Amino acid sequence: MTDLGPLEELKRKKLWHQLTEEILQYIDNHEEMDLTSLYETIVNGLFPYMNEMKWAKIVTTIAKTTPNPVSFLAKIRGTFDEQMKMNHLDSYLIITLSIAQHLQFTDEGTLEESSSSSTSSSTGFISMLKGRELADQLISEVTPLIEERIGYVNPTIHLSLEAPVEEPVVALYHLVIAEKCQLSHDFLGFYHHMLQYLSRTPMKQIKLKVQREIAKSLAVSAIVSPSLYTFGELASHPLFQSLKGTEDEWLHELVLIFDEGDSQKYKKFITEHDAVMRTQPILLEHSSVLRDKLRVASIVSYVFSLPVEKRVISFEDVQRVAQVSPAMVEFLVLKSFATGIITGRIDEIEKLVVITDIKPRMLSRFHVAQMEKKVTAWSERAADSLHFLQATMNSARN
Repeated sequence: MTDLGPLEELKRKKLWHQLTEEILQYIDNHEEMDLTSLYETIVNGLFPYMNEMKWAKIVTTIAKTTPNPVSFLAKIRGTFDEQMKMNHLDSYLIITLSIAQHLQFTDEGTLEESSSSSTSSSTGFISMLKGRELADQLISEVTPLIEERIGYVNPTIHLSLEAPVEEPVVALYHLVIAEKCQLSHDFLGFYHHMLQYLSRTPMKQIKLKVQREIAKSLAVSAIVSPSLYTFGELASHPLFQSLKGTEDEWLHELVLIFDEGDSQKYKKFITEHDAVMRTQPILLEHSSVLRDKLRVASIVSYVFSLPVEKRVISFEDVQRVAQVSPAMVEFLVLKSFATGIITGRIDEIEKLVVITDIKPRMLSRFHVAQMEKKVTAWSERAADSLHFLQATMNSARN
């Protein structure tokens, strides 16, 4: 362990703010080392004098360097009695969520808390659990505490008048849930919770290697999820750009093809990248899902590109855009309606599809460019109409 003398001196002088910043810097510089002695010598006992969120960041980061992070954090969690838990809920939530996060990945470990921990009726039950079962129980415990103070986890829950939880707490909550969904192959759950995490976490706080891992997982989840048909939020996210220039850049290209709904590009893509796609078993397992999603995406993208007054498309147009047989047209249109992204009706006599509405969604650059073209075209028609009216009025005056 590197000399802790300077930190001990700051602690002796009770320069708490400076000590906090120096500890954070020390951790950044020694994250590959076991920092248990840093906690025991410096950090232990400083909770009342530190910024609560920074204290939580320090102890959870130190835990990652210890031989047994779960045991380390469980002992700290055990010092929170009911009163301390209520007064310092953010810290308690971060410690508990961090324990759950470690348990999910290792699927081992128990919660051996000190005697000062909560004596609620659930304590005995929790002590009997381990691994992911324990992680699930801890998540179930903290979820209501978070939902009572924020409105987007469950909008039906009555908002509490108590102070809302801090953003880092909410971010960690979504990260832990996203990782849980990933382990259970809940692709849509992972996608939504990971995007919630990213919306509350500055990119500079996520290492580039981790950014690329998240971007890769998001891309795969978006593509294989059978109920996700819009890709604008992912395609336009800064983190998604981290795949460019890497061996996984093909995933970036694939998501953009789905976002554009271009069947021709997709056929060309799978021919050119057949070998690399075969290295991803999950894509092979969901090949039929990919095919069906691309067809639906192609129809949605085509409808979006049309002016409002021309959103009546023929069966032949659907067949051409989605690259399907005539027998598949009606089924595909109904499946597109079932997504809720577009609504309309089918005229079987005239063999037409009448689109009545398109659900608002986040647009990627591709669709923004389409929108720009439509606005430009509308502006030109408006100008022509104005010129016609002016000419008509001048003619009437004469």
